[in-house]
Amino acid sequence: MQLCIFTFVIGLGNIQTGFAISGNNQTAPVIKAKFAWTDSEAVLFNTLISSAAIFGIVTGSLVGGKFI
Repeated sequence: MQLCIFTFVIGLGNIQTGFAISGNNQTAPVIKAKFAWTDSEAVLFNTLISSAAIFGIVTGSLVGGKFI
């Protein structure tokens, strides 16, 4: 049972990594419409969101081993 839980938790991390690497392409139009961003604002803010996600992945990979 513990192995199933471990596999599930690892899978959750992979889902988030894939979302971060793809740059939230599928949700970008929804976020743009919700906040009424112009095209240039949408590019800027989606770039910031994607960069923050990649930074989080890098930080987690560097310090994650100390928690385990």
